[in-house]
Amino acid sequence: METRRLNGLELRWGLAEHAALAGAESLWKDVAASGRLSGHPVFRSYVEGLSFEPPGTTPWARSLAVAVLATKPRVLRFELEDGVVTVPFPSCYGGSPVSREDVRRFLAETLGGSSRCEAAESVPLKLAAAWIGLARYGRNGLCHAPGLGSSIRLLAFWTDLPAEEPGVRPEGPAFLDRCASCSACVRACPTCAIPTDYGCVDATRCLSLYNEIEGDLPGWIPARAHNAAIGCLACQRCCPESGRVLADEAGTAAFSAAELGLLQEGRDEPSTNAAVARATGRPEIDQVDAFRPVLARNLRAFLAARRMA
Repeated sequence: METRRLNGLELRWGLAEHAALAGAESLWKDVAASGRLSGHPVFRSYVEGLSFEPPGTTPWARSLAVAVLATKPRVLRFELEDGVVTVPFPSCYGGSPVSREDVRRFLAETLGGSSRCEAAESVPLKLAAAWIGLARYGRNGLCHAPGLGSSIRLLAFWTDLPAEEPGVRPEGPAFLDRCASCSACVRACPTCAIPTDYGCVDATRCLSLYNEIEGDLPGWIPARAHNAAIGCLACQRCCPESGRVLADEAGTAAFSAAELGLLQEGRDEPSTNAAVARATGRPEIDQVDAFRPVLARNLRAFLAARRMA
């Protein structure tokens, strides 16, 4: 494993021979065929087609470079008449000072300068990181990198370079040692999506599956469950491996009460779109259009849950 800093964020990476990933491909196919993964159509759209086989457009691929990029959560701060309301915004959804192209270009130069390096967009990233040994699974189904917790972004790239060694864990992916005696995330999950024994999280019951897409939230989700502007941080905040890292915020985006009103209404107009772009760190028009209705619904749900506290 190699470590550097890129635009102020820690970057770790490892290189694995494609042939050494046969076990990962076999495991992924077995899990996908086992029925242990959720059959929810949205979740299936996330995982179907994932593979450790390089696409036909990269016949030159000899190895897979997997990168772990440290991230820090954002906080949305709303200045209201009766006080300040802070709303966490998980880093995996927002903009980053380091793009995938930044990482690709850095790795291409670091690995050999003239080597080919292209994004591996259909690789199961968590399994790849765990198989190579860059991270370990937690009981909550997330990958945790040593010292970085689960506040990370995973990326993968096919390269034409041979790895100096197979680059994988012979025994396959591992769970965090601490998970054997800890069930904090199981107790903290507001929708009971995390099993008491090691296994796949029930994505059908995971709050994030529903509040990161547009539409009405299912009635069975507890009104008190909402704890972020998007996604869910319940199982990460309580985790001994991640809680400390999540407390180290990347920055705060401040908003007025009027802007909160615009965000909750979610209308497609310039002032609202500007607020959405600032809240998410994603100014691209397609991203603003996607986030606007989701953020409007989630902020209303978050504030309602806060009033119940």
